[in-house]
Amino acid sequence: MKKQRILTLLITIFVAINSYAQEIPTSSNPIQPGEVLINGHINNYKGVDKTGNLHIKDNVTGIMNQEVFPIDSTGNFKISFDLVCPTMNSGMQIARTQIPLYLVPGETYNVTINDNGTHVLTGENGELNIEVYKLRTAINSKFKKDMEKLNLYHKKTQSDFQSFENFCDDLLKRKISYVDEYCKKVRISQKAIDIIKLDLSYEPAWALIIYRLDFSYPYAVKRKGLPSDFYQHLYGKFQINNPAAIGSTYYGMYINNIRDIMRKDYILNDGIIDYFRETKKFSDRELFLISKFYDRDTSITRSKEYQEFSELRRGEINQLTNKYLTKLLLESVKYFPKGIGRDLIIAHGFSACYSNDITYSPSQDEWTQMDSLISNKIILSYLRKTDQFYQAKAFKPLNNNTNILPPLLKNEADKVYEKPIGKYKGKVVYIDFWATWCGPCRQEIPHAKVLSAHFAGQDVVFLNLCNRSDKKNWETLIKSENMAGDHYLLSPDEYNILSKLFNILGVPTYALIDKGGNIFNKNAPRPSQGQMTIAAIDKLLR
Repeated sequence: MKKQRILTLLITIFVAINSYAQEIPTSSNPIQPGEVLINGHINNYKGVDKTGNLHIKDNVTGIMNQEVFPIDSTGNFKISFDLVCPTMNSGMQIARTQIPLYLVPGETYNVTINDNGTHVLTGENGELNIEVYKLRTAINSKFKKDMEKLNLYHKKTQSDFQSFENFCDDLLKRKISYVDEYCKKVRISQKAIDIIKLDLSYEPAWALIIYRLDFSYPYAVKRKGLPSDFYQHLYGKFQINNPAAIGSTYYGMYINNIRDIMRKDYILNDGIIDYFRETKKFSDRELFLISKFYDRDTSITRSKEYQEFSELRRGEINQLTNKYLTKLLLESVKYFPKGIGRDLIIAHGFSACYSNDITYSPSQDEWTQMDSLISNKIILSYLRKTDQFYQAKAFKPLNNNTNILPPLLKNEADKVYEKPIGKYKGKVVYIDFWATWCGPCRQEIPHAKVLSAHFAGQDVVFLNLCNRSDKKNWETLIKSENMAGDHYLLSPDEYNILSKLFNILGVPTYALIDKGGNIFNKNAPRPSQGQMTIAAIDKLLR
């Protein structure tokens, strides 16, 4: 009954927005895959940094991809990769130099990095990149305090949606006005202005849709007291099917949140337990344990019984959960009118369930449903190609560098892996990739001490690999916090290579190495997850 009420609510919401969400007409398909080539040179290169790191946002799947590239002895570098559509949420980093990039498929970019860390972009859209970067920087500086105030609204526990919406509307008007004034004083192309203004127009869409969540708990929950027409209002105010916005950062975040609304926001109900029950794979007691996980009942999920059950059946539970989420998404999204927004909601949902080293694919029935729902067949073809890539990647040995790193870096990767990690062969290694400036990393320190004490005297090494941090701050923090385990400060090159090898997109990230020196788990549980982490390490000690 509860599931039926939720589905009825969804249908009401989506039917109500049908008249608002029609596709904005466009003369060309915004999804035009092509190869991107970046040529670079570092002036007066001293040979200190031998690698660089490039992060590219895939706006079709919502995945942030990473490329590590070598720098030769003369300071030259070259990167080529396939890109499915424009993206303004990408960037390159070499040591302390960060270069934000607006990328378009099929184009070539030339980058020159100066001694002082400044950079020059030339080639196709080179000048456009500089214009967009300078204007974004000016906006961020001008409205820094306003963005801090916006974040405070998100942290409030009481709902005052109208006040927040008024603030967002006013902020958008002031930002657009600032852009107009900026353009009177600074020479800038109309294309750069259009890119920035379009992205700004979806900033309140992201800010307001995030407001549905209350972050005052240890985990985000649906905020109480939202207006009854909250979703209809947002979907009517901010166009969902907008091909021109495909490269926009905030449009992508808006789409991603709509995906979550149709998946995670409605998972906490009896429907998923009924779905698990129908598989006849779980006993009544096991279904009870699973239900307590979705109810976030820590009195049960921290118990030894639950942790042992979770460790034993986690893969199966994850697979069925993702199947259920996909079912819910495909049932709900059909009430949106056809268009690029609906296609992207499906694509983002697909990637959340079936990408990133997960070893199973959509069923034939799911592919058939996606084929009937996705109007842009280039997106459907791209999803099939993405699925094939991740399946091939998932079944490779985790230590295999083939197709992970460029040929010039494969030998270097073996050396980098061996230096801080390989010497512990014969022992289980629990790795913490962290940074001194990372708040969540520091919150895990007390839990890491407890975990280390639990395995005292056993063949387990707790290896803390700090990255992108000042050496003095690193040494001071280790001493002041009396941090457990072995410690190593990674160089920028070492971090670049290991971040690609371990698929690190943020810190903290935890990994497990077995006694043979092989990567067993690139996404191990955190120290604060207690019994689950203990069980994962115990499994490798047997």
